[in-house]
Amino acid sequence: MIHPSTELKTINKTIGYGVVAAEFIPEGTIIWTLCDFDRIFTPLELSQLPPHYREIIDKYSYVNSSGETILCWDYGRYMNHSCSANTFTLDEFNYIAIRNIHEGEEITCDYAQLNYSVEELNCSCGQPTCRKIIRNKDVFLYADIWDNAVYKAFANFSHVKQPLLPFVKNKKYLSALQNGVEKIPTTKITYIDRKGLFA
Repeated sequence: MIHPSTELKTINKTIGYGVVAAEFIPEGTIIWTLCDFDRIFTPLELSQLPPHYREIIDKYSYVNSSGETILCWDYGRYMNHSCSANTFTLDEFNYIAIRNIHEGEEITCDYAQLNYSVEELNCSCGQPTCRKIIRNKDVFLYADIWDNAVYKAFANFSHVKQPLLPFVKNKKYLSALQNGVEKIPTTKITYIDRKGLFA
């Protein structure tokens, strides 16, 4: 589920639609959480879909580290990649704003933190930091940068409104992070060969 203070807009002819902040969203806010409305397809279920459904899945879904395909039910499926993304994964269930997102600004993520089964994607984000090609193993180059941004942002978690909190599946875990009982894992954890994806 995407943050409620968002709207769908055309970004440009090349990119198409994107998710834009409808009001100021502060650093540390959960921007997206995997909720009960989102559809999770096992590899078997995916293989049984007819071609016209597969076209939609291929365009709007992502693959998690367990090899399941996630199709967001709302605007979340329109989040675009940026090599200077303003949201990163807190864990596989939640995305957090790593800096303040201003009204009218596009909300973006880094596709290298998604699509574990896709080796390479061409990038046309247009950022000065554009990597040109997004690889699922970019995590091994950028994990320290991503992790530091998430650690810094999470320090604000308790001090900002969290409208998605009622929908978060792992509230106990987030509470443990807040209380220092658990530590935010490095981004590399979710990429390390759990089911042979990087064999």
